[in-house]
Amino acid sequence: MNSSLIPIILTFDENYVLPAGVAMHSLMQCANPNYIYEFNIIHHGISEAKQNLLIENLKSFKNQNVKFIYCTQSFENIFNQLKNPSHFSQEMFYKLILPSLLPQYDKVIVSDVDVIFKGDISSVYHECNGNEYLAVVKHYSKTLQDCLKITYSNFDKDYVQKINNFGVGFCLLNLKAMRENNIENKLIDFIEKNIENLRYPEQEAFNYICHENVKYINLKYMMVPMWIRPDISNHEINPQYYSLYSEEDVLSAFLHPVQIHYASWLKPWNSFQCDHFADWIEALSRTIFLQEYLSNLQNIQQKKLYQSIKNYNKNRINYFRYRLFAKLCSGKKQEHYLNKSLELEHEIQLVKSLKD
Repeated sequence: MNSSLIPIILTFDENYVLPAGVAMHSLMQCANPNYIYEFNIIHHGISEAKQNLLIENLKSFKNQNVKFIYCTQSFENIFNQLKNPSHFSQEMFYKLILPSLLPQYDKVIVSDVDVIFKGDISSVYHECNGNEYLAVVKHYSKTLQDCLKITYSNFDKDYVQKINNFGVGFCLLNLKAMRENNIENKLIDFIEKNIENLRYPEQEAFNYICHENVKYINLKYMMVPMWIRPDISNHEINPQYYSLYSEEDVLSAFLHPVQIHYASWLKPWNSFQCDHFADWIEALSRTIFLQEYLSNLQNIQQKKLYQSIKNYNKNRINYFRYRLFAKLCSGKKQEHYLNKSLELEHEIQLVKSLKD
């Protein structure tokens, strides 16, 4: 394989074409001109028209190539068994079958598309030259750890330690080593046996099967604002929550991230309240998707605003109810009520700002 080629894997459906276009364009804005960035989009039904838009979006960059790989293997049955599908789609499971799906590659960089890039990723491609299966960012921050404690409160402690070490929103997969050790079948087997208990399905599979054989990279490669900002504000950057990463690492990643990951149900293309919203809009403005976004924005926001005003009093009552229920419950129910209260809090604050 061409030594200057960096394969990048994206898995998403047609609903995520616009944010994927923004992510891909932002990556190329920061790309090292000495490499060719080959985007492999694994999908199960992105239309030809949308595919052409994604290709057109990158035409100004000479050191890139876009391929679309239609995956015949469906994970719909498994996906439908998830108790909390949240903002996921079945395309996330395609990450598990990359060793057999892409036999031409020894290593690939995998990224989610609810992201933008502010720096080059080529140096990550040179990680995992030995037996490590992945190069990943280790879980960090008090905010995240507190959330995960609630999420996994009813799980066995030993099990949680195995599934709760790193994220896969950005990672390098060593496909060669994974093939040699039959990791793909082990990942699928884990998913099938534990599907009803999974909260972050493909991430938990990689953690459980590969946690003893990974290489950790700087957290700047997957900087999640909603995790880091509260800890910086509350001066809670310490080894208890950041393990491998020093205070200098944390502050540097926050100020100079390579990837900004919008890892929650709140996304910059559907909410002005999203942390680092301005960064995403700036990245969007450089793409061919800006006009589409602006055309849809007015109708979407007007509808949301109308519903928020109409339901203001009801939302306030339900907000306090959900906060109370969260205090009285634990585990999945507590997580559910906390998420519902946060969702309503944004709507209430929006209407209050208009009143003021």
